[in-house]
Amino acid sequence: MLILYSPVPPGNTGTAAYLAALLSRLPERIGEISARQSILIAVDTLSTPLIDIPLVFDGWNLTDYRLVNRQAGDVCVYFLASNQYHAYIYEALASHTAGTCVSVLHDVGAGFFLRELARRPGSAYAGLLGAAFRSTHQFGDTLARDYDHIEPTATYFIDGQGVTIERSNLIITHSYYGRSRLIFGHPDAGLAAKIIVCRHPRPLLRSSPAERSVPQTSHDLITIGSYGYFAVMKRLDSLVAAWSTFIRSYDGPLRPRLRIGGNISPEEQSRLLAGCDEAAQQTIAFLGFLDEEQLHQEIGSVDLLVALRFPSYGETSGIAAHAHEFDTPLAISDFAAFREEDAAFRISVDPEEEQDDLVGAFRAAADAKQMGRPIRNTAPVTGPVVKPDLADVLARLGERG
Repeated sequence: MLILYSPVPPGNTGTAAYLAALLSRLPERIGEISARQSILIAVDTLSTPLIDIPLVFDGWNLTDYRLVNRQAGDVCVYFLASNQYHAYIYEALASHTAGTCVSVLHDVGAGFFLRELARRPGSAYAGLLGAAFRSTHQFGDTLARDYDHIEPTATYFIDGQGVTIERSNLIITHSYYGRSRLIFGHPDAGLAAKIIVCRHPRPLLRSSPAERSVPQTSHDLITIGSYGYFAVMKRLDSLVAAWSTFIRSYDGPLRPRLRIGGNISPEEQSRLLAGCDEAAQQTIAFLGFLDEEQLHQEIGSVDLLVALRFPSYGETSGIAAHAHEFDTPLAISDFAAFREEDAAFRISVDPEEEQDDLVGAFRAAADAKQMGRPIRNTAPVTGPVVKPDLADVLARLGERG
């Protein structure tokens, strides 16, 4: 049995859409009937999105993780990310004793998340915190004890994946950066041999390109987009500040607009707009949460998609994966795992250079649109980054199990 521990739609998280995309590929590798019979999806039925709905998703059977009886021949795949939808998965991973243990890291950093879980009154996850740093180095106990006193930016570079390393027979990251972080952060001499890098699953598009109704931007508009859950490290403050600078200096014929999607509170929206003059404010639209179809329409219609990240827990960008699917030009932070993505513009994470690079990208995108010249994403300076397909790897593991 191939047991996948992951949130599923309608979970309001990109990792649920990620699993849906992955599941759409697995029947191609192991056969439709075999896939349906041999794959079990372990979910937390007490989480809000799954309460009072049938335990089935797109024809796949779901089982509450508390009821899963792991056997020696099973391959258990734990998809680990640092958000509320993955708390139960860390619990399940910590109790893994039977079968092959495979951990897929959406992001490398887990220390802050496990600390957040552990501090809840009566938390069932309190015991995970010590294990999180156990294999890091001789100061693991001190890290667990004094984590709250570490300078916040520094915590992005403490992975806290001790539980993962102790339990896993195989660890899968989506970036060579993430793999390196784990190898250099832990003294286990055999760790490198059990970490492999796989590419992010291609987003699941429910319709063919010919059937897709993706609106194209008007010839008199230059549209910049930025989408995803709000977090300080996603640099929206910097994005909006650079946009305001661009608006003050832009005198071209195109009408500029910036579209920002994601769960951004009204208070945060007001704060972000406070630093802009009125002219810039009139060009910015906050779209709220976007479902997959809405996200696809947005990404397919913008002239430039911006995905920034600093500091970083070593996560890759699901938004970048979407951009590549639609051949949308991408401006991306030249840092950590994001450096491995194809992109049209690579944005420095130095604060002053970041502003200049963003404004330059906006101007270049506007000029290209005005002249009818396409902008292409290009490989990193190191050359194309080759990664095997995650569905292929899991299919082979399932066959062995």
